Amino acid sequence: MLEKINEKVEVIGVFKKMGDKLFPARIRWNGKDYKIEKLAYVHREKVGGTVHHLFHVSSNKFYFRLRFDTFNLSWNLEEVSDGISN
Repeated sequence: MLEKINEKVEVIGVFKKMGDKLFPARIRWNGKDYKIEKLAYVHREKVGGTVHHLFHVSSNKFYFRLRFDTFNLSWNLEEVSDGISN
C-alpha cells in the first residue's frame, strides 16, 4: 500500500567516488533503520531558488521516495510502499 508520509527523517548518505553524486545508504524512520539496497531512480526539481533531489529507493520489503533539500540540507520521507496495491 502506498502511503504519503511527508516527514523529516535521518539519512546516512555516501559518495561512491570523489565528485560522484550523493547516495542514501540508510534511513531511520519511526525508530527503525532501513538499509537501502537498490536505487531505482533519481531526479531533480527546482522549487523556487532551491534544488531538491528525489530518490526512489528500496529496502528489503519497502519502497521509499526521499527528498533531499539542498538549501537546508535536510531529508524528507515523502512516500513509503510495501508493494501491495491499495
